[in-house]
Amino acid sequence: MFSGILLFPLFYFIYLLVFSELKPKSLLFSGVFGYFITFLSIGYLLYTTCFIGFSGKYIYSYQFFNWSTISNVDIGLNIWLDYVSVIMSFTVILIAFMVNVFSIYYMANDPFIVRFFSYLSLFTFCMLLLVVSNDLIQFFIGWELVGMCSYLLINFWYTRKQANIAAAKAVLVNRVGDFFFLYGISLIFLKLETLNIYDLSWIFITNSYDFINFNKMCLFIFIAVMSKSAQIGLHMWLPDAMEGPTPVSALIHAATMVTAGIYLLLRLSTLFLISDDILKLVTIIGSTTALFGATTGSAQTDIKKIIAFSTCSQLGYMVTACGLGQFNLAFFHLVTHAFFKSLLFLSAGVIIHTLGGEQDIRKMGNLKNILPITYAAIMVASLTLSGIPYLSGYYSKELIISAAITSNTYVGFLSGLVLIISAIFTSGYSAKLIYYVFIFKSKDDLFFIKKLHQENSEYFKYFQIIPLYILTIMSIFVGYLFKDMIAGVGSNITLNIFDEYNTMGSGSLWFEYLPFYIKIILNISGISGFIFYYIIHNNYFNVNFYIKKLNIIQEINSFFFNRWYLDMIVSYFSNFLSLFFWENANIGIMQIKIIDFLTVTVSTNFTNSMSFASTSLFVHSAYNYVKLTVLSMCISIFITILATDIVNINF
Repeated sequence: MFSGILLFPLFYFIYLLVFSELKPKSLLFSGVFGYFITFLSIGYLLYTTCFIGFSGKYIYSYQFFNWSTISNVDIGLNIWLDYVSVIMSFTVILIAFMVNVFSIYYMANDPFIVRFFSYLSLFTFCMLLLVVSNDLIQFFIGWELVGMCSYLLINFWYTRKQANIAAAKAVLVNRVGDFFFLYGISLIFLKLETLNIYDLSWIFITNSYDFINFNKMCLFIFIAVMSKSAQIGLHMWLPDAMEGPTPVSALIHAATMVTAGIYLLLRLSTLFLISDDILKLVTIIGSTTALFGATTGSAQTDIKKIIAFSTCSQLGYMVTACGLGQFNLAFFHLVTHAFFKSLLFLSAGVIIHTLGGEQDIRKMGNLKNILPITYAAIMVASLTLSGIPYLSGYYSKELIISAAITSNTYVGFLSGLVLIISAIFTSGYSAKLIYYVFIFKSKDDLFFIKKLHQENSEYFKYFQIIPLYILTIMSIFVGYLFKDMIAGVGSNITLNIFDEYNTMGSGSLWFEYLPFYIKIILNISGISGFIFYYIIHNNYFNVNFYIKKLNIIQEINSFFFNRWYLDMIVSYFSNFLSLFFWENANIGIMQIKIIDFLTVTVSTNFTNSMSFASTSLFVHSAYNYVKLTVLSMCISIFITILATDIVNINF
């Protein structure tokens, strides 16, 4: 059954390519029906394997086919199911299903809607391929394919210059991580002679290795995580990825590309647990990213960039949890974050679509009566993001903060304080978004907005409303549903397949016995932003007058708006290094020896050869024609033999 779940997005991608000339409606409706069946299948699998008699011993592995074997390492298409991959697959499928349904409404007038849906399906398949990987080779293939699909989706409107730049930036930044990921895989293979994640877990848990320094390979793997999951220093591509259509942003930022790095940390958690120094670095980078994303998002005025920096901040929470060794809490927050963040993006999509493409929140206002369903959805998503008690974000986000505060390490305690400050800023920009979009009374006449919304929503009403309803329900209850399974007593994501190694103790247990003052601080941090904007809205104590008079607030806001000037610094040094290299290179030698050889000489010789072959053919020179044919066959056979020898080399 799961093979059908895995392969359906691929089959749907091929189906759209083959039958692209048919009417788009029939193609898209059939895809929605297929995603619905796939969602029911993965839901049934989740229910039977995780909710009924759940046990950490559950695991299923199956190999479709084997491409090659290198030094006892099988390379092929595999499926590895445990409760982590089942829950992650459920999350990916459900959000992809909702995004596909919503895209029928959002992309209805786009002439290339079929191409858009084909990219979405290929993207979903690549992420599922990564999720069910049982070895690092297949994981890396899925990792690369996800990056390729993100380029296609970010650059979907390829006639826009900013989309070209954003897609190129995403590729370049992720290539940095890809290099380190590949090098880290090579080190793991050379030291341990296996790339199977199951075998690696056994090796690390049972200490079946000699005195090996794992810090270097952990560092390389973590740099790959930083690039894919947009940690500070390699975060530049994430806000610019907003140039793609809004449903793309929902899929990339909620459950697919940016969470691939976190998922890699979860799968290699046993490796990181034996590298204390790297775990401290992970904690510092994660907490700094959380603060950076929260403060930067609070100063933005573009609705999609506010949510984008929110994603950056929440990814920092997950990385911090991994640095603290609480990988189950990171996975719990990954799942809850996927639902309320996709709800935020789809709600923003409704707003942007209604306003004819407007994304500046300063030009919006008083939309709560025009978009009541969207207002309720984005209110729930924002409250969940802020960690309001008993919503899903409260269960996962506050567990991470409490784990950091109660940590026995100096780094962990400081990271907990940083996460509390980040939570305050998160509450602030959530309240800011709701205030400016729905409550603030704009001076513009909104009659044309109401008319535009009614014209679009009458025909596509259900494709807009159904995803918002489902994601709203999931945003409220998913934390409660998965709390005991992922973060409950006895759960341990690192050791979930080794029941005899499971340890008692969990985030839920810690949270129940936290000091009362810590719970008060966590709750205040979640509602502080809403209180602040309530005071501003009613202008209590003449607060607006004092805010305008304080120049330091304007300076701090400018610092946050310019992203801590990190993008400018990185761009400056990149340009400096590029100019330094080209100014000190011998342009004459490069021109004569390299460029001229590759362009003029090679192309001329190739053209002459092809011309000779064509002339010989047309003058019926059988001898020359047969000679060229035999020569090409010999070259092909030689390349085949050489490739076979290379594949069979034992390292």
